[in-house]
Amino acid sequence: VYIPCGMGDAPAGLCFGLKLVFRDAVRVYTAEPVMAPAMPLALGTKRYHQISTRELGLNPQNTVADELAVTKISGPSCFVMRELLDGCVTASDDQILAMLATIYDVEELRLEPSGVCGLAAFADLMRSNISLKAPQGTHIVWISSGGLLPGNVWQRFYDKGKKWAPGAQNA
Repeated sequence: VYIPCGMGDAPAGLCFGLKLVFRDAVRVYTAEPVMAPAMPLALGTKRYHQISTRELGLNPQNTVADELAVTKISGPSCFVMRELLDGCVTASDDQILAMLATIYDVEELRLEPSGVCGLAAFADLMRSNISLKAPQGTHIVWISSGGLLPGNVWQRFYDKGKKWAPGAQNA
């Protein structure tokens, strides 16, 4: 299961519930924009909620996935995730916008950039043949809507994503 991660509270609750019910039969990964990798930074350094992505010179406000643009993870989330999370994946803004455009073109779903972050990261993992802990099985990606985005804002995201979508003629 790939869950978009901002402050980490919702993903921590979902991770806890999934592990409680499915135990070792489920693997949970957080998905974040490359410019805001708060969860992998927190868990990787073991500084948890005491480290900020700004210490790496990253400015999360520079990502299109604004709902996931945080500098650090909450303390309670770190407590849960350090024991239960199987991994973290990231996606660039170009990957996120390409996925947003592709999903609209294929399924006519108008999604927000933050909502497709997990799907973009998962697609990149599959393309690059990186071995996950659970390569076999059912992969579930948590997505969210873009229904509250103003039409002109969503259209700009879509237009930019079309340049990066599979089959586009990129320079």
